[in-house]
Amino acid sequence: MTPSSPHHETVREKGPIRTCVGCGQKAAPGEMVRLVVGEEGFAPDLGGKFPGRGVWIHPRRECVDTACRRGGFSRALRREVRVDPRALRSAIRAAYEARIAGLLASARRIRALALGTDASLEALESGEASLVIFAQDAAGRRFDLERLAKKIDCDVLVHGDKAGLGTLLGRAEVGVVTITDARLAHAVTESVVRVAALSEVG
Repeated sequence: MTPSSPHHETVREKGPIRTCVGCGQKAAPGEMVRLVVGEEGFAPDLGGKFPGRGVWIHPRRECVDTACRRGGFSRALRREVRVDPRALRSAIRAAYEARIAGLLASARRIRALALGTDASLEALESGEASLVIFAQDAAGRRFDLERLAKKIDCDVLVHGDKAGLGTLLGRAEVGVVTITDARLAHAVTESVVRVAALSEVG
């Protein structure tokens, strides 16, 4: 099963609503990222808890670029603001990457993380798997894992490379990890999808 794109997120009927400074659409805070104004620019506030004035934006490339190009930040703050779209996208991606690292650490701490092919196969065969994450350069028995994941309707994502996943998990390289906690799997999926939506095209 393929996780839904952030482009298809809809406004919830209840709860607070925010306006994206990029596209101008309204949505729940959980569908956006808050950017707090600081002396050196904007700081991504994924938890929505940083003090100071902030603006809200969908965490995707086109909204960030539109806000920078068409003065969305200046209108929201009622003053001239110059923002480098590439630098801002990079900062937001870095915040989500840090969240992914923290979530994987949490999954490992509660023994809800299967590292490597054999452990992932075991989690899939037992029906405990909630999310399988492959490195972009993973090979090995990837087809077998994908087949089993599809059989039990388990989400599959591709994120980073083996060296990057290894760094997050204290190993030289990791080609595949599987999360068995549904709540953590959902949170990781959301962050991975948003990193992809903020990435350079092509």
